[in-house]
Amino acid sequence: MYRSCRDTRDRALRQSVLDKNGRITLRAKNGALPDLTTTGLDYSPNLSGDKTLVVFGRKAGPAPDAATSPYRPEFKSQLWISSTSKASRPSLLLDSPITKGEKRYYMFSEPRFSPDNRAVYFVTEYSATAGALWRVNLSSTEAELIKPNVIEFGVILDGALKGDIIASKRAYKTAKDGLEYPWYPFFLLDPNGREIRQGGDAHLASLVRRYSSVK
Repeated sequence: MYRSCRDTRDRALRQSVLDKNGRITLRAKNGALPDLTTTGLDYSPNLSGDKTLVVFGRKAGPAPDAATSPYRPEFKSQLWISSTSKASRPSLLLDSPITKGEKRYYMFSEPRFSPDNRAVYFVTEYSATAGALWRVNLSSTEAELIKPNVIEFGVILDGALKGDIIASKRAYKTAKDGLEYPWYPFFLLDPNGREIRQGGDAHLASLVRRYSSVK
């Protein structure tokens, strides 16, 4: 559900965040590498578009009642936010589990800021083959499920489509032999998770760059 040593770069500013053995580290414009966290439990950092904030996941122990999860999670997690200022201390944004009906969701991964820094999108476990896309507003700290069966996603930070989302989802199509096979098409979504149109067949990073250049 998450990738270690994730590094989010901005070549023009030479500023990035990365996970180094569970510590969130900021690569500053002067080349310094100060630690924003030192817990050894943190992962999946993401730098906001204006480079002022970092959001990341934190392992918070084993999931206590994993039987209620739609897919058995590896651990209980949290989302935290920190300023890129060295003097700032991280603050808790969202704790797990998220309860929806009879299901509880524990593992938060791949958090991404909205362009205005007012919300964070992230993925939880959903099934054995796909995750679910959620949004949490920083003002309310209440998470909303906006798209199930998501494999990966990216937020468009620039251009006419700023704020929209590119996401792939698990779907099925019928082959010539009459059997159904899974496939993972990309779709352009609005900020609430509603499908606008099919988004293309390229890699996620290429699609985000393409749609970010739309004027």
